[in-house]
Amino acid sequence: MSSILIQTTNIKKYILFLLLYTFAIGFSQDLKNEWRKVIQFELDGKIKSAHEKVDAIYKKAKRKDIEYQIIKCFFYQSKFLQVSEENYQEIVIANLNTEISQSRGSKKAIEILQNN
Repeated sequence: MSSILIQTTNIKKYILFLLLYTFAIGFSQDLKNEWRKVIQFELDGKIKSAHEKVDAIYKKAKRKDIEYQIIKCFFYQSKFLQVSEENYQEIVIANLNTEISQSRGSKKAIEILQNN
């Protein structure tokens, strides 16, 4: 009886793991497709559309707390601001300070880069 209960528990854990893994892969593929659109917009010279798409990816990444995507979005947003805004440096620095104040863990590495 005890071994059946343990097997059932293990099966439930395995199924939960598979569901979470499948969801993560699906979300990752979704973002990969979104980044392809960003690159295509940029190649087509549609900087405003590319910037809007990056903003949408950023919101998803923040909601899901995907740090590397948040950092990637920061760099793309900064690049697009450089093209579209006269005072881009001030905006980028303000955005960087906001990210640092909201960051934890590995994103704190950005702060180290800024201070050096």
